[in-house]
Amino acid sequence: MGTYPDIASRGEKPASGLVVTTGASYYPMEQFDINFQGAYAAKIDCDLDNGLIYRGTSTCHVGLSKLDNGNFLYGFLVMKQDASKKNVFSASDVKKIWNLFTKI
Repeated sequence: MGTYPDIASRGEKPASGLVVTTGASYYPMEQFDINFQGAYAAKIDCDLDNGLIYRGTSTCHVGLSKLDNGNFLYGFLVMKQDASKKNVFSASDVKKIWNLFTKI
């Protein structure tokens, strides 16, 4: 089993205390301004091909929010396929999608 990066040794201490790791890097999660309190998010590199070697060929959005009942809502959305330069969701689209969950 792999180990998680020790962000304290890298000089980065995100206020949230949350990070997202990928096959290529790690990303501190920052507070995400949506209709949920306590929501955090990060834009990350992601590999949509699931090949033998990790290739961060896309940009994805990862979000996490604690719900009132103690459960968590987790989301992973592809924003851009960098190799083909195809935009899938804009930052404003991502925010709209997350805010839809407040109506459920």
